Amino acid sequence: MNKNTAYLLLKSPYKPLFSDKSLMWLASTFAARDYRLVSASACPVLQEGEILLTNLRLGKTSLPSQGNILRLTSSTDRLNRLMLLLAYFYGKSPFVLATTENSSNVLVQGLIGLFKKPFRRGHKTATEPAVPSQEIANLPIPEGRRVVFRVNVDWDEKGFCILEHWCDRYSLSPTLAIAGTEIKSQTRRIKKFVERPGADVASHSWSHYVMLSSHGKRRQLREIQDNHRFLEDLCDRQVKGFVAPYTKYNRLTFELLEEAGYRWFIRSWLVHPLRLAGYGLVDLGVNFFFQPGWEQLLWQRLALSDLTLQLHLRDLARDEKELERLLRELTSRGVRLVNCETYFNEILAKELI
Repeated sequence: MNKNTAYLLLKSPYKPLFSDKSLMWLASTFAARDYRLVSASACPVLQEGEILLTNLRLGKTSLPSQGNILRLTSSTDRLNRLMLLLAYFYGKSPFVLATTENSSNVLVQGLIGLFKKPFRRGHKTATEPAVPSQEIANLPIPEGRRVVFRVNVDWDEKGFCILEHWCDRYSLSPTLAIAGTEIKSQTRRIKKFVERPGADVASHSWSHYVMLSSHGKRRQLREIQDNHRFLEDLCDRQVKGFVAPYTKYNRLTFELLEEAGYRWFIRSWLVHPLRLAGYGLVDLGVNFFFQPGWEQLLWQRLALSDLTLQLHLRDLARDEKELERLLRELTSRGVRLVNCETYFNEILAKELI
C-alpha cells in the first residue's frame, strides 16, 4: 500500500473561504497522485511521506508543529504561487509531464519548499510556458481513464435530440441533472429516455434558478425534497446524486441532502473525488468547464485525472460539431464514458475516497 498520506483540516469546509477552496483543490491533487487523504482531527506526529494541509493557526490546535506542513493563508502572493504550482499538476508545464518514478515526490518537495520560504508582497510570479499545441494530441492517456458524462437539463429541444442521437451512436449512458420545473411539459420524453440501459438521473433542485446557500431551511427543504420525490416517482428509481444550481452549498444543504438519502454531489474546484468531512457524502469533483481553450486543456487534464463534464443541453446545440468530434476522439483513445452513479460506485469499490 502507498504510504504517502495527506492530512487535511480546514476553517470552513461547508461554505468555504478562498483558502479552504484552494486547500481542497490541493488535497484532491495529492489524491490524484495516489496520496491517501485523511482528516487531520487526530493527526499523529508526521512521518516520512506524510503531509499536513491546513489554513488554521497551528499554535491554537493539537496539530503537529513540525514535519511536512503546508499552511495556506490568504496572502495574495502565496495564493498566486499556489495557483502556479497547481498549473504544474494540470500539465501547463513539462515539470509534471515527466514520467520519472519520483515525479509525485518532486511535486511534493516543490510545494514544501515553497511554503517554507518567506513571501514578499508585490513579488511577480513568472508565467510558465504551455505545452506546445502539437504535443497535446500525443499526451499519454493512462489505461482506464474515465470521462463522466453529465448534462444539466435546462430544457432545449435541439440539444435533447442531439443527446438522444449521441446515446445511440456512441453508446452513451449519461447522467441527467434535472430540475423539475424545467421538464414539467416533457415528462414523457424524460421517462422514456431514462429507461435506456445505463441512463442515470440526478437532482438539480426543483426551481433550477435558485441559489440554495442564500436560503433558509424551509426553502432549501422544499427545493431538495420536492424535486427528489418528483424524480423518483417519474423515473421509478432511487436518486442518489445532487448538483446544486450554481454549485452553491452550505452546511444546511449538506444536512438536508444526507437526510434525503443522497450519496454524492458535485462542486467545481476539485480534481479528484473527496469525502465531505462529517458526512456520508462524496464530492465527485473533477469538474471540467468548456471555456475558451478547452480543446487543449481537456487533454492536459485528462492525462492526469478523470473528468466530469459540465454540460447543458444548450451547449450541445451550440457546439454540436466540436463536442461530437471530442466524443469520437475519446472513444478512439480508449477513454471510458460513464455516468455519475457508475463513477461513484467504481471509486467507492476501490476505496479511493
